[in-house]
Amino acid sequence: MIRRAAILSLHTSPLAQPGTGDGGGMNVYVRELVSALAQAGVQCRVYVRRWHDELPEVVSVEPGFEVVHVPAGPVDLAKEQLPDYVDHYSEWVYRDCLGFKPDVIHANYWLSGVAGRTLKQLLGLPLLTTFHTLARVKAESGDHEPESRAKAESAVMACADVVLANADAEAEQLIDYYDCPPDRIEVVPPGVDHALFSPGSQG
Repeated sequence: MIRRAAILSLHTSPLAQPGTGDGGGMNVYVRELVSALAQAGVQCRVYVRRWHDELPEVVSVEPGFEVVHVPAGPVDLAKEQLPDYVDHYSEWVYRDCLGFKPDVIHANYWLSGVAGRTLKQLLGLPLLTTFHTLARVKAESGDHEPESRAKAESAVMACADVVLANADAEAEQLIDYYDCPPDRIEVVPPGVDHALFSPGSQG
């Protein structure tokens, strides 16, 4: 039974306003997922890189849901510089997890996946990873990422116990572009918060 989960979201926070900076769909995804886990009784700590000097170390969002601001590099780092500080982030999260004692690690985005790979090995825990975007898929539409990112994504897939895909099409991309073992892929479609969204009059 999973009682505690370490959620890695290195480059963006579930507390960030969507539409500002790097805040977008992943912020909402992580926030809603962790909220649902917390309400199901799983204690969750979401580890994000500190992006402002005045942020508290820990923010309690709701019972069972904490956001932890990890000091890893200068607060005003450009996104392109983040790979240089993944090790700093991983080391800090490792020390914190020795006290938190999670049962599982869930990494979001490739940078967190790289950290999750290290933490899996150090802590001996299962690793779940959700990529949200993939370098080789982005390249198909002309949005090229460094090949080092694609190689890092492949290494994370080779290490992860479960790779979560949001749809069957994404599962196919994981297999076609990365040779991800199909038996490691689980398709978990995102849900809808019916407290906010419901069918309305089409008229």
